[in-house]
Amino acid sequence: MDIGIGQPITLIDVVKKIFSSWPAYQLAVQHGAGGPDTAAKDKWLAEEVTTYIASNKEPLDAFSLTEWLDDILDHEFNLYAEDDSTTAFSQLFLRASVCFRTNNAADLKVLWDAVPGKTSANIQPKAGEEDSSEDDGEGSGDDDDDDEPMDTDDAPSKSKKGPRFVEEDDGWTSVKR
Repeated sequence: MDIGIGQPITLIDVVKKIFSSWPAYQLAVQHGAGGPDTAAKDKWLAEEVTTYIASNKEPLDAFSLTEWLDDILDHEFNLYAEDDSTTAFSQLFLRASVCFRTNNAADLKVLWDAVPGKTSANIQPKAGEEDSSEDDGEGSGDDDDDDEPMDTDDAPSKSKKGPRFVEEDDGWTSVKR
């Protein structure tokens, strides 16, 4: 469908863009949560979601898609998003599907513009955990003031925005806000 971005886009293009903007999912992919085949699973999941939402004769509801997607994320990526982001991103997938079903280029353009590009997902260590990037002793920057907020684990940090992975005692990895 042509939405005025210089090239026509397909449903899989939108699905891939939505997945690339999902921090919890990107953390799982970047850290190989799907095992040695994580990259292949990432590609497969985009294709599978596209097929699933496009091939249903009746429009899906967000709850059904969320359950289906949570099941796949759990089994294929060992990912359980406690931040309820699966619901939010399922709604984006469904909005895209409706735009394609109704051939609504204007709404698809709004959705396309609203979804940010690839998210750079960063893991923030929990209070009391050591940051492995500080093992070399010297930082790459000349200004030591940038490192001071890291010393105060009790103070709220403005830089903590978004989910992070936390490995639980039972071996599960959870995404926390």
